[in-house]
Amino acid sequence: MTINSYLIDDVIRDIPVSEYKSRVQRTQKEMAKENYDMLIIYSNPWHMSNVFWLSN
Repeated sequence: MTINSYLIDDVIRDIPVSEYKSRVQRTQKEMAKENYDMLIIYSNPWHMSNVFWLSN
C-alpha cells in the first residue's frame, strides 16, 4: 500500500512524514509476515502508546 503524503493529517506532522511512513511500512511488513489482513489498534485514556506510536 502506498502512503500518500496529502492524506497525512497536520497533527501527525509532529514527527517527520518519512518517520510516519516508516512506522506504517514496518507495521505492514510485520502484518504480512504473520499473514494478517487487518489490524485493530485499541486505545483508551490510560493505554494509548500503541496508537500514539503508529499515528503520533
